[in-house]
Amino acid sequence: MHDLDETSTLSGKTSATNRMVTPAGDLALPGRWETRLAWAAILLSTVVILAHFVLVLGGGWGGDEFSNFARFQHDGLSSFIARLLHWSPRPSSEVMLYLYSLAVGYWRMPLIAPFLTVLWVMLVGGTVAIAWHRGTPGFLPRLTLALTILTMFLLGHHINDVFYWPMGAAPYLLTVIGITLVSFQVIVGNTSRLGARLVCGLGLTVAATAWETGLFFALSFTIAMLMLELSGLARRQFRGLSSSTWYLVPLAISLAVAGLVGYIIMTVSGRGMGQDSPYFHHFWPSLTATLLDMKSALSLGDGSNAGFRGPSFLVAALLFLGFLWACRSGLGARSPWPHTVALFSGLVGCFTIVTFASYYEYGAKVHEAQETVRQCLIVLALLAVARLVAPFCQWRLLRVVGPVALIGAICMGMITRGPALIADYRLVPKIREARAQTWLNGLDPTTATLRYVVPPQGRVLNGLIPWPSGHFVLGASGTEWWMTGLMNFFGKSGVEFVPLVTNSAK
Repeated sequence: MHDLDETSTLSGKTSATNRMVTPAGDLALPGRWETRLAWAAILLSTVVILAHFVLVLGGGWGGDEFSNFARFQHDGLSSFIARLLHWSPRPSSEVMLYLYSLAVGYWRMPLIAPFLTVLWVMLVGGTVAIAWHRGTPGFLPRLTLALTILTMFLLGHHINDVFYWPMGAAPYLLTVIGITLVSFQVIVGNTSRLGARLVCGLGLTVAATAWETGLFFALSFTIAMLMLELSGLARRQFRGLSSSTWYLVPLAISLAVAGLVGYIIMTVSGRGMGQDSPYFHHFWPSLTATLLDMKSALSLGDGSNAGFRGPSFLVAALLFLGFLWACRSGLGARSPWPHTVALFSGLVGCFTIVTFASYYEYGAKVHEAQETVRQCLIVLALLAVARLVAPFCQWRLLRVVGPVALIGAICMGMITRGPALIADYRLVPKIREARAQTWLNGLDPTTATLRYVVPPQGRVLNGLIPWPSGHFVLGASGTEWWMTGLMNFFGKSGVEFVPLVTNSAK
């Protein structure tokens, strides 16, 4: 059971002392408004999440899917193993992509929406399930907190490469899922329960094996936990060590994956040593550039036309107030501080590795996927700080101000995002038609040249490679690697990029 704040109406408890000295109407008025505003925040968050989820129908492939899936089809499991051991040391996400490629080959369809839906359900369903404790008070603030966190993952920055691109969603969104499950379970508490420990252990393992950023989070969190509990374990002469396996096992897995990453950096030609520029996979220059750029690492929003309407510090302040309210009303007056401190350490460590990953993978400070994940980490870090501060916050008006602050933060993001969503809804049928025409032509065995119909670019669905016009031949000069992958995937010797011509325009 949570050690709940006895003054909280939503937690279902009011102390006898308070009933004696406080007029009933004085308690009831904030309580009624608190409940109504909490439901308003829940409704708004649900609408925003569903409004974004609909766009999975317009998700698309880039050159990576065609190129890698063509290799999987041609070389089978050996290609997957070679990629895992020499290029992408991400066991869980690489397994997911390989299974996805097998499904694509079996059904001969891109299966974009089903693949993305699985990941979206894992993220939303897992977070809400942690908030959903039957028989425990404070459910409404916990549900508000869970949905608001998920909503802020989607607002204030570009999100295509993490939420709508399968090749990116597998490592990046899977990492966000793992980190979010661990974070929310630690914030909610009850990590003494077996079920909660299993959730944290699974989340840490998923994060560590999905992407290098998740690996760094898992290492930071588990090492911090070990340091915080080491003295107690020593006093007990390491009896009861089994109660710590929920983070010790992920720590061992993380160290193994880190060893694989180190092996690739040290031994694979061109992957990390002896280079003097950040790009491409140059380790030391990327690390140096990361340390020089850490001053602006903690800003909320990406500063683009997809950002918040208003200053980012105001959005952060509103979120913090709302998180304080939810932690105070839904999670109780006592904070599981050792676990929360370890969580905060892991999240802050990730800010560094996300910037590093951007340089290491793409040679630039801001790459969309890394920037999106960084924004998610900032939201979770704000939540961790709020959980630590909440026991000391006695401001009674927070019961009304808190949910209003969450609603305000969401609205500051939706003012910018709303028109972009509406514009992209109109494009989804055209995107799907372009994809259907490309696949129909690609699967036609009578043609040697693929007629690739270029889908329109959206404002949210904006991460697809801008395909050039013209005709390209397999193996010819000027044919890019992703064009080669496109031709190999469909078994063609040439590719021609053409604009979409809808039925109404014919």
